[in-house]
Amino acid sequence: MDSLFKIYWFEVKFQDKDSSKTRPIVTIIFNNEALSFEVLGVYSIKDKYKTNPYYKSFMYEVKDWQQANFKEPSFINIARPMEIPFTALIGKKYGGSLTTKDVQGLMNLYNNYWLAR
Repeated sequence: MDSLFKIYWFEVKFQDKDSSKTRPIVTIIFNNEALSFEVLGVYSIKDKYKTNPYYKSFMYEVKDWQQANFKEPSFINIARPMEIPFTALIGKKYGGSLTTKDVQGLMNLYNNYWLAR
């Protein structure tokens, strides 16, 4: 599908608070029955994501972050997928898309992470 692995700016609710934050998300799977996307949140670089083995197991480091139009090196959290209706992305700011290399790396980590669960 043409709209997969695209980056949009979206209001994401915090799990432990009653507030939210606008952040980039990446579309990874489209559910034809529910007409919804599974999306993952994108986070700016933090040292702990690069060095701590705990985070390395579920934070994918975007290799071609500049081609994806990120302002700085970024990570995608594969441990907290969200499902949103496709209509929720209508009118949202489009940010870019992942390169083929990052799509392959992201989905390898995603599949390995969820197969182990």
